[in-house]
Amino acid sequence: LRALVAAREALEDEMREFDAEASDPNRFKRRGYSGVQENRRRTEHQRRLRALDASIASGTAEWSRREGAQFCLDGQEYRGTEILPPEHTHMYAWTGRQVAQREAQRGSG
Repeated sequence: LRALVAAREALEDEMREFDAEASDPNRFKRRGYSGVQENRRRTEHQRRLRALDASIASGTAEWSRREGAQFCLDGQEYRGTEILPPEHTHMYAWTGRQVAQREAQRGSG
């Protein structure tokens, strides 16, 4: 489960960088810019996020069933999939509150 959580966090970082690039209006003027490529990348992020979340959900459910307790990471119940749900993977997904929640979760561990 730790590897899945680490993969999700790495994807979240990648998505945040992508969102910053995708919200830059000057990207249209850059040589080689492709809206089709941008959309493909966004779609791939969504697909990977859904797959990771499904794996994490089944893994944490199995953990809870087997151990009789919630899956904890660094002493706290893991709730990373609730901060940025997979349906919110567009360039406006990362609100200040979500970024602060993510950083607080990472900082506490």
